[in-house]
Amino acid sequence: MPAKRQRDTLEALLASRLPDRAILFGKVAAVAAYGWLVTLLCWLGGWLTVWLNPAEVTFQQAPALLGLPVLSFLAAWYVAVSAC
Repeated sequence: MPAKRQRDTLEALLASRLPDRAILFGKVAAVAAYGWLVTLLCWLGGWLTVWLNPAEVTFQQAPALLGLPVLSFLAAWYVAVSAC
């Protein structure tokens, strides 16, 4: 396999005036945002599935469903931070 091409972006970022913590936060935020977006798309797919066949599922705890985006946001941040 050919070697992976190095882009030397880390050196350019470290040479900039940005603090190291800002670079780390930006990288973690990008991973968390991507994970949260994928999770929300999965929730949307599940909602559409239930919406297309409403006779099979009843929503007895609809207010609890409002907390799912918040919990998935926190989970995405947890996974992103623990991966560092």
